[in-house]
Amino acid sequence: MKNTTHHSMKITIKPCLTICLILWAMLLKSQETISFEAPQKPRYTNSYFKNLREAIKEHPGTKRIRIGPGNLKSDENNFNEKFDSICLLSKLEILTLFKHPVSELSEALGCLKNLEELYLNRSNITSIPESIFDSLSLLKRLSIRATPITDLNLNTNELPNLRHISLVGTKLPKMPVDLFECTALQRLTFVTAPVSYIPEEIGNLTKLTSLSISETQVIEVPKNIAQLSSLNDLYLMSNKISELPDEIGRLKNLTLFDLARNNIEKLPDSIIHLSNLVILNLKDNNLSTLPKNMGALTSLRRIVLAGNDFKKIPVELGEIDSLYLIDLSHNAISELPSTSFNLPNLKELKLQNNQIVYLPDQFSVFKSLKYLNLSRNQLTEFPSQVFDLEQLEELYLSGNPFSKLPENIEDITKLKKLKRLKLYKTTLSEEQLNKIKELLPNTKVWF
Repeated sequence: MKNTTHHSMKITIKPCLTICLILWAMLLKSQETISFEAPQKPRYTNSYFKNLREAIKEHPGTKRIRIGPGNLKSDENNFNEKFDSICLLSKLEILTLFKHPVSELSEALGCLKNLEELYLNRSNITSIPESIFDSLSLLKRLSIRATPITDLNLNTNELPNLRHISLVGTKLPKMPVDLFECTALQRLTFVTAPVSYIPEEIGNLTKLTSLSISETQVIEVPKNIAQLSSLNDLYLMSNKISELPDEIGRLKNLTLFDLARNNIEKLPDSIIHLSNLVILNLKDNNLSTLPKNMGALTSLRRIVLAGNDFKKIPVELGEIDSLYLIDLSHNAISELPSTSFNLPNLKELKLQNNQIVYLPDQFSVFKSLKYLNLSRNQLTEFPSQVFDLEQLEELYLSGNPFSKLPENIEDITKLKKLKRLKLYKTTLSEEQLNKIKELLPNTKVWF
């Protein structure tokens, strides 16, 4: 009886396993991906194209394909003629052309009626025939990176589903007018191009949730940007912007605003109306003051003011109860405010590379601090004020001209959660440094 049952089980399991394997193979076939990679220092030879065409014929149902790399020698007409076999991929949804060797994209791409995403990366393409976009009505994402195109014409009437355009590292002398007719666009990235202005038509893109215009020659932000009422993320880094329009305060849904590496000397008072702002990056500008009533930024968690012209910590920061991180490194701050800051949620404070000589007694009010960086300042005495910061986990004091330890140095043992202490390039003696290390047996101390 036992043998019969065992034999029966084997008969039952085998067909089930076979069926499962067949179904799994069918699933993989329906979601096929082909990647054509040439060997190191390859050349587009006839045999290589022949293999490419044969591979496409063998996998006509593939939905995504990556063709590359480039730096390949071939007659341009011959290349496009053979590349046109891509039309056989009638179900293709995602196409990546990496290091494409020819200067003009083949019009054959227009036959890919089901294409949803097109990526052109590090290619030699300088122009894209407008007719290509006439048939790509399902296209959702267009990304062109490190490719020297000088002009881009989109037939926006034929691209109703286009939601994301990314143009990074191109030679476009201006932002293409067609971009501002893509009124369904949700994400626009325009980075590293020789453009000098943002057209007022930017206000037409009212469904944008993310906008990045960075590493350009742009000097001002148009007032019409206020019409982007759905905007959550705004990146305007590494431009030549010197001021912001008052209308910027109307971007009520903005949660991230990155203005790093510009020439801004003053923020408009209207910035306090960005009540949903969580991250504000103003690194490497020319700011020396902040607007009043910064406490109205009730959602702000991180503010980066590194590399500006502040000579003291702006008292306005003390109004923002929600702050988790303040970065005021690389300024000219010589003194800290003697008035208490009410920042119960502050966990990280970066004050390295300033001119701070001493810490006021009120500094111990930052009870929730976990990270404190005071490296490369002018502190002459090891700051005993930090001994009351019992939540502190990381403390950086390198590069200060300490002349002595405080009399209550043994109170440093109150920092029971301290994991890292850096004391590189101070003037403390080896004996003094070893004493600190002995008092903190569970802390990694570098000196």
